[in-house]
Amino acid sequence: MAGTRQALQYEFGAFRLDVAERLLLCDGQRIPLPPKIFDTLLALVEKSGRLVTKDELMSRLWPDSFVEEVTLARNISDLRKVLAEFSGGQQYIETVPRHGYRFKASVNRLAEDSSDLIVERHTRSWIVTKEDQDDGLQPEAEVDRLVTPPARPIATGRKLSRNIVVVCGLVLISIVAAAFYFWAARGSNRIASIPEVKSLAVLPFKTLGEADRDEYLASGLADALITRLSNFRRITVRPTSAVLKYSAPDQDIVAAGRELGVEAVLDGRIQKAGERIRVTVQLVRVSDGAPIWAAKFEENSTNIFGVQDSLSERMARELSPEITGEERARLTRRHTKSLEAYEAYTKGRYWWNKRNGPAFRKAIDYFNQAIALDGSYALAYAGLADCYAILSPNQLDLANEGYPKAKAAAKKALEIEDELAEAHTSLAHITWLYEWNWVDAEREFKRAIELDPTYPTAHQWYSVYLSSMARHGEAIAEAERAQELDPVSVPISQDLARAFYHVRQYDQAILAGLKTLELNPNYSRINGWLNLALEQKGLYDQAIETNLKAMSLVGVKQEEIEMRREAFRLSGWKGYWRKDLELTKEREQQAHNLQYAFARIYSRLGENDQAFASLEKAYKEHSDHLVLLKVDPILDSLRSDPRFKDLLRRVGFER
Repeated sequence: MAGTRQALQYEFGAFRLDVAERLLLCDGQRIPLPPKIFDTLLALVEKSGRLVTKDELMSRLWPDSFVEEVTLARNISDLRKVLAEFSGGQQYIETVPRHGYRFKASVNRLAEDSSDLIVERHTRSWIVTKEDQDDGLQPEAEVDRLVTPPARPIATGRKLSRNIVVVCGLVLISIVAAAFYFWAARGSNRIASIPEVKSLAVLPFKTLGEADRDEYLASGLADALITRLSNFRRITVRPTSAVLKYSAPDQDIVAAGRELGVEAVLDGRIQKAGERIRVTVQLVRVSDGAPIWAAKFEENSTNIFGVQDSLSERMARELSPEITGEERARLTRRHTKSLEAYEAYTKGRYWWNKRNGPAFRKAIDYFNQAIALDGSYALAYAGLADCYAILSPNQLDLANEGYPKAKAAAKKALEIEDELAEAHTSLAHITWLYEWNWVDAEREFKRAIELDPTYPTAHQWYSVYLSSMARHGEAIAEAERAQELDPVSVPISQDLARAFYHVRQYDQAILAGLKTLELNPNYSRINGWLNLALEQKGLYDQAIETNLKAMSLVGVKQEEIEMRREAFRLSGWKGYWRKDLELTKEREQQAHNLQYAFARIYSRLGENDQAFASLEKAYKEHSDHLVLLKVDPILDSLRSDPRFKDLLRRVGFER
């Protein structure tokens, strides 16, 4: 060479990184890297041993581009494969979950005369893929698995011919990636021929960038897509309540699909930048984890409706090319024109899906805000009805207040849009539990299921209704149908146990209860049903402990729990229930709707007069528990008494 110049280099293991020449060498052999992969390695090596955040890397690699984190993940994945291939499988890059990456090898910083390098210089040309400037769709783990098979460890001193094969492989991958992103940029990419998909789960969308996190927007878009695709009768779509648990950024989407029992999973990402919003989605086949469709949508952030329309229609078209005009209208139907009302409704549904008392109250506030912004927003009224219908039996102080509010909201929703399955379901629930109007309740349940056969709550609540009417075979069938639609739902699993209990199939009830506990070990209500089934089997020790666990989970004081346990130890089964009656009576003035529980205890103790006295009080309070009169095994000792038959008549079970 005519002269020499100083060139910054880094050395780690058998590798040398030449910054000026933009070369990576391993034992003197050149390893070609695409530009962005080289820049990724350099950024990590420069801060060896320290955390490099995702934001740092993305700002450095794509300073003026709108790019998703999954593109960075792909770079890291490709880089790991190259380094492992040339180092016998050694791993140099550590992932710091949710934060970034760390280069964990020892690095020496060199400044050498370039004339000392035994490197042959070549003119390099690379295919610049869309990856270098735009979004990716595959998370890192999926890229590792789907793009190339795992590298097999090989010795450092490999033959040059093997290196050429590796380089050719990388070039081939680049060509495939370029083609993939060229197609994706045109709107939709059919990676493979999509077979008929009969079941689908839309996982909660993820937001990209810590500063731009918007859980309401992400959950709202996924919920809207689920609602719209549920109208597309060719496929079964898992409800929002079923997929919420799979919202973690590092969620294994294939594992989620297997748990949900679906053929395909839709995974989406949302990124906001100023006034723009970008949504990227990929449809993954669960059987082998292969991506079978991907697309990108970008709109002004004030046009979220446009994103919903495009995404739902495109999804339906990909899943089934033949869409009728009526189906297209349902897929793009908007229930409000107000973006503010929609945002309030989205927040309401976000809290509704938390399924607890405080969350329901927040949901009520947001649904009311949506109604204030758009008084003709039927979905917001349906949301109110859903909240009050569930709050009433679980929040005792709302029993008399909540049901009328739930009914008014449901009827208002149906005045605006008579085809809302959710509103018909809530109205049926209220008509059954609060009004004891069996005929009208069943009509509303059937109407809801007719409108949306895939709505699991309609089947679930209809099952409980049928069970209370002693139509046990139908009740079990409806509960099992609900479970097919939402296999990870704890309340649905519990209600299947309830159906078996009421038909006196106690072994089946116990098995269903134990399966529910597998879904959620801390679900207090299933412990209550397990206790009842164990009691009927005469397994009193287990029944008591299960009942006490349920009490603990709902906040009963530990000293009261121990008093009950001690009463059972000293006085047996009846001693336990006498102590329970005594302790429960102490809060009778502060709580409501306890009379049915008292009647059960008196029935256990054989004190029938007191049991009927409590049932009369429950009747005067219009207790919703009285819908169980016809099937409750604990009350069997009272059934031959004329007073019981008279009560059945007054509640409406007998004419």
